[in-house]
Amino acid sequence: MGVEAKMLTRKNIILVLSVVSVVGCGSSKDSKPVTVGGGAPQTSQPTTQNPVTAQQAPVPTPAGQPSNQNRNVDRGGEQNPQNDFPTDIDQKINGQQGQAQPGTANKPKNSNGWETSYDSDEENQTGSSNVLNPKVKMSDDGIQRAMHVNFSDSDETAKTGGQSSEGLFYTSSGDDGLMSEFKSYNNKVNAEQKQMNMNLAKGIVVAQLKRQLVDNSIQLQLTVDEFGKLKTYVMKASQEDNRLKLTLVSKTGDLEYQGGFLKCTDTDGGCENAYAKIKLSGAYARVIFRSSYASRLFHMPSTNTSKAFALWQTYVNNTVDNVQGTTQAISYVQVSSFEVVNGRSGMGVLLVTDDKQLVGLSVPLLAKEKGSSVDVAVQKIADLSQSYDLKKLAATYSTKLSDTIKSVRLERNNGLGDIRLKMDVSDSANDAQKSLIWMTVSKMNKATMSVGDIQEFEKTLKAF
Repeated sequence: MGVEAKMLTRKNIILVLSVVSVVGCGSSKDSKPVTVGGGAPQTSQPTTQNPVTAQQAPVPTPAGQPSNQNRNVDRGGEQNPQNDFPTDIDQKINGQQGQAQPGTANKPKNSNGWETSYDSDEENQTGSSNVLNPKVKMSDDGIQRAMHVNFSDSDETAKTGGQSSEGLFYTSSGDDGLMSEFKSYNNKVNAEQKQMNMNLAKGIVVAQLKRQLVDNSIQLQLTVDEFGKLKTYVMKASQEDNRLKLTLVSKTGDLEYQGGFLKCTDTDGGCENAYAKIKLSGAYARVIFRSSYASRLFHMPSTNTSKAFALWQTYVNNTVDNVQGTTQAISYVQVSSFEVVNGRSGMGVLLVTDDKQLVGLSVPLLAKEKGSSVDVAVQKIADLSQSYDLKKLAATYSTKLSDTIKSVRLERNNGLGDIRLKMDVSDSANDAQKSLIWMTVSKMNKATMSVGDIQEFEKTLKAF
């Protein structure tokens, strides 16, 4: 009995595939070669956004704001030789200050702090929201991961094989080698089959794996563009041996569904990391999904004077310095990503505070041909649950803190789940150079199946 069988035996799983830019034509009854449809360009990220009920804007809490003395940190260039920030920068991370070393950091202190958040956010869940389950025990090395990220300008990033309309390259978000492994599979088929697979991959705009706590179900939602029109394919998954078999429930597109499966790859029996293989009208697509908490590091110029920056400084300082008696602190950051082999990839970043503020960001995982440096717009989205395996909080949480952000740019992406975002929190246009906040987000990895394990699993599959 495989990994999925241990966790999901006798439990039905719903997977919804919504695919956006496909590539195919023909009726649902006829299997036809997939060809690139005209129309929609490859967009960087989903555009779905739900409004949030306006609430009173949070304000800095003077009593809860720690002193700024001794907050400047000298990294010495050892941990990140590509440190290209302005020289006057304050740096703080996850309840720790300074240049902590792996395995030596003090553990979080309060019940609203990092230890609880990184183990599980189960206490914050509702019946319709997603959890990271089973609980993840993060080591000090994991919590401090963002301090040790290397954003190189010379190393190659792990790319999906897809390319944006701007000429940038979509990347992976993991270091497990699965993307390279799956890309190699497409080179082992004949030229016609390879082109069909590439066409289908290019058409998939959004892929979503969504796990539900209320009924232990999983949804997988792909969004495909068929000649400029968005189409969806809904499948139901049920346990079959060491994987989850997909069967078609409904669809709005013209491609014929011809089979598929989902494989959970967490070694502890969970399904926070998984991949799917799907066949539509003779073409095969593979998608990798990853969901986890994230370590983060804030870089904040101490000369900023805008009100929005002061508010963010309050949240960061209260969090880092473990200030008691205030709810203006960051609870956790959670990320969820999809990677279409030879297609698009994206990451949802959800920042949640103790006073029920949320910041939702949809990040296109793009990079240049070489190095991690990039400059790409990031979209603010209140309800990330529409596109990623992230909680639906928009109805009960405020976006007033998020509203202080004028714009967000992706500045670094190493293809390993580490990104650096630049947030403009200026009060006015002439304040733009002073009120910038950099946030490094680093995915906290669980143990997953190795490439060798995946190869052995693939040998057990029957052709479809």
